[in-house]
Amino acid sequence: MLANYPRERPGAAGPAPSGTAPAPARRSPQGCLKAVGALAGPHDDLRYPAICAKVDPEMELGVVIGSRARHLTPENAMRAVAGYVGFCDVGSRDVSERDGNRMDRGKGFDTFGIAGPWFVTADEIPDPHRLSIRSWVNGEPRQDGSTAEMLHSVPDQLARLTEALTLVPGDLLSTGTPLGHPLVKPGDVVRGEIEGLGVIETAVVADG
Repeated sequence: MLANYPRERPGAAGPAPSGTAPAPARRSPQGCLKAVGALAGPHDDLRYPAICAKVDPEMELGVVIGSRARHLTPENAMRAVAGYVGFCDVGSRDVSERDGNRMDRGKGFDTFGIAGPWFVTADEIPDPHRLSIRSWVNGEPRQDGSTAEMLHSVPDQLARLTEALTLVPGDLLSTGTPLGHPLVKPGDVVRGEIEGLGVIETAVVADG
């Protein structure tokens, strides 16, 4: 999910404490379908394609679908959720720009969807909108936010998706990312965590 977090925290020189950003005017949620081949494990290498110059990993809450669902409403959408995973949604800004700002190819490279390390069932996460999100590059803090900053809640996102799509068990909704996600290069080490869902750590390596 794109554009699901505030793009600035007014009056702050850096990331504000989790959940403290004023709510801006709600924009329509945006998103793209990610290639299945992009999926990678929580400690697999992040392969940096030769055609890319601006690659950024974004830590996001991943929502795992547990039942076939279409035409959900915000009131009943959570019944389709089996649980949650940490998800590092990687994209290539420059490839997307060259593609007329389309996101599918820029976000679809192999290893550009890093999931894990744990699948946690929905009953273990009472409120998915109150989880901290943090990331580091080479040990330096980058993201420090909270799912409380979402502009569009998980049930709202699921309702919007299922207006058009049938979701099936095992599908994963990536819900957007707070400020601070960096550009990386080969040789970097990316670490990210979602509260209660464990830690992802991946080395960035040149592809091929």
